[in-house]
Amino acid sequence: MTSGTDAMHRRSLATGIAAAALLPALAAAQPAPNVTIPGTPSARGAAEPWREALSTGILALVTSQLAATKAQNELLKNFAGFEVAEQRSVIQAMQLAGMAVPPQLRLEGGDARVMQQLEAASGAEFDRLYLRAQIAGHQELLRLHSGMRASGTREQKIISTLAAVTADQHLRILQAMQNRQT
Repeated sequence: MTSGTDAMHRRSLATGIAAAALLPALAAAQPAPNVTIPGTPSARGAAEPWREALSTGILALVTSQLAATKAQNELLKNFAGFEVAEQRSVIQAMQLAGMAVPPQLRLEGGDARVMQQLEAASGAEFDRLYLRAQIAGHQELLRLHSGMRASGTREQKIISTLAAVTADQHLRILQAMQNRQT
């Protein structure tokens, strides 16, 4: 293995250990949000960047829930588990900060198409589509959270300070996985 791959594995392991350590505390703090499809209209495209970040995070959450059982590549399966924990934590942080988080969201437009494609795919094709969707989603999350970190409300800045760093780290891990596939 190359040193870059070793570093990626160490980061993944460290992230996993940290996530595993935090999960019991987060679960005790508040029940996991009920994220279902369908539900209230999607927040995608709303004027407020945090609503866009929430919507993008919901897509990352539901696609990762699917990938946790459907992905063929073990690294992708592990990543999916980390992503589910991260997105649930971000939603809980938003709720704890008093930000309005709808109890149910419906994926619309491009998000719904991505989910349909993933549900229909299997094997290596599923892995490829999931990886591509996660890279695009994390690029969007990084953009949104970086913007809110600079000019959002106090609550948005607090949440986005952590979320932007995590989105950047996840993006680097995903891109390294993609480079290994090509």
